[in-house]
Amino acid sequence: MNRSSTGAVLRLICSVCMILFWGPIPVSAADAGFSSLIESVMSLDFPKIRVMMRVYTPDATELSFDAFKLSERQSLISTFTVELVRKEPYVALLLDRSSSMEPVVGTVKESAAAFVKGMSGPSRVSLITFASDVDLVTGFIREQEQLLAGIGKMRPWGGTALFDALYQACEQLRSAAQIDDRKTIVLLTDGRDESPQGKPGFSTHEADEVIEHARKNNIRVICVALGTNIDETFLKRIAGETKGALLRAPSADKLAGIFQAISARMMLERRYKISYTTPSPERDGTRRELTVASELKGRKDQGTGSYVAPVDPVKVEAPAAPAGKRETGG
Repeated sequence: MNRSSTGAVLRLICSVCMILFWGPIPVSAADAGFSSLIESVMSLDFPKIRVMMRVYTPDATELSFDAFKLSERQSLISTFTVELVRKEPYVALLLDRSSSMEPVVGTVKESAAAFVKGMSGPSRVSLITFASDVDLVTGFIREQEQLLAGIGKMRPWGGTALFDALYQACEQLRSAAQIDDRKTIVLLTDGRDESPQGKPGFSTHEADEVIEHARKNNIRVICVALGTNIDETFLKRIAGETKGALLRAPSADKLAGIFQAISARMMLERRYKISYTTPSPERDGTRRELTVASELKGRKDQGTGSYVAPVDPVKVEAPAAPAGKRETGG
């Protein structure tokens, strides 16, 4: 990416930063050029620990080992390895086509198409649309023409099966991607989970079930909320608990800029795998807190995470065989 392109991306991201919540810290003009967070911490090979980091930089900069400082329980870890994860991202584009979208469907299609075109790097994108039903339009593909054709066929009608749509998007990502792949849902909705008559609880899945499904499978959810008739409590929860984002579009004419900012940022994200051996190898079931501080050209950020140490299985001794009966003389 050349200097002029980088500047354009930064201006685009900053232009929506007033309505942007991205990860645990709001993006502002001061930190829009760098951020890092811990996606997951895995202890399957305890005492070896694996940490997945997501780092955003204003250009395609690859961080070196010296850019990271790792601590467990506030004790500095000096020996660890850092590996850049070179895997294609999997992105499920999830579009609301309920009847309330009818007045703005043209703008929605144009904005979604701009997002697909912006994901021009190595990425696999699927298209899912939902109203009273959920339509898995495509699997994860690289061919933009098929995605654009699916967007063009959207026809608004019916209610908003929001929770069912999110659950199916999580299922699609869980089935298609591997454990180390970057998995993201980009959701656009203008409403809340309700029937065509406005009755809540329309989906067969519950809000808590959807959030847990996304968290368990390390799926980030980026929510684009159009208008004011949204379930802000739910969208904030799923964005926060999956280390995603909540972006508010007060009107449809803001959608194009928001979708372009999302794709631009995603194309500049890098993922790193940090591996180390814990200095506390006790299998005691305790929770261990981690911090990873990152730095790039004077900009700094810090991610936090945790894992629970395993516990050795309890050994169950077999009951002693009953003593034989003592023989007595006749």
